[in-house]
Formats: sequence, structure tokens, C-alpha cells
Amino acid sequence: VGVVRRLADLADTQFIATTFRPEILKVADKIYGVTHKNRVSFINVVSKEQAMDFIEHDQTANAS
Repeated sequence: VGVVRRLADLADTQFIATTFRPEILKVADKIYGVTHKNRVSFINVVSKEQAMDFIEHDQTANAS
């Protein structure tokens, strides 16, 4: 995570990552959520809190 942040800051570059890892969310500047309805995908900006809630719910659901 630290390497990606340093590279982004030094090279004025952006990285796009798909993840369910909370450590990546903690350093993200912007987080997008993808939802599906009627076989159509929708992309929206979400808060870090919303993303963390989603990850925690996903991990809890998959733990059983």
C-alpha cells in the first residue's frame, strides 16, 4: 500500500484497484461502488465508511 501511495505522489499518477481489502480503502482518495440492477451496472462514488461497511458485511457473510 505504501509503495502505491509513494508512486502516485511522486509521479503524479493514479492507480485503479479493485479490492475488498480495507488497507487499500484507508489510503484511497476516491472510492467507487458498483451495483447491478436488471443486468445493468451502475457506478457511484461512495464514502470510506460505506465501503468499509460493505467489506465488513461481505466478510461476515462469507465467514459462515
